[in-house]
Amino acid sequence: MLSQRIFAIVVGILMLSSVAGFAIMNVYQAPPENTIPSIIDKPLGPQDRVYILQTGRVLIEYLYPEGCTDCSEKIALYQSFVNNFKDYAVLELAEVPANETADRIIGNYGDTMELGNVTTGQDFMAVFCSVAMKQPKECLIMEM
Repeated sequence: MLSQRIFAIVVGILMLSSVAGFAIMNVYQAPPENTIPSIIDKPLGPQDRVYILQTGRVLIEYLYPEGCTDCSEKIALYQSFVNNFKDYAVLELAEVPANETADRIIGNYGDTMELGNVTTGQDFMAVFCSVAMKQPKECLIMEM
């Protein structure tokens, strides 16, 4: 009879300590490992690109050649856009060798569009809305 009581107490203590451990783990949960800012000033790896697209955001890749003197207008356009739509887009911005340049937008289901001919904010917004999975209200207003 005494051994059954001791066994019951041990099992009860184990159950209570597992509940307490689970509660502590939930309270002190580590932050997400892969948090990506809206403007990134280096080339991204494949895993980061996939993560961005899985969150429903659009990836704007502007990898310009070293020593580019006329790239400041595009950089300003993209930075301004991303600052206004942080929850919808990520800008990958980096100076790279001439053979690795890119000026494109990647969105819904990996749809990719080149942005070489886009020069105004209105043109860029139209392209963005055509590839974005998560769309801001401005995209819906444009459709009207």
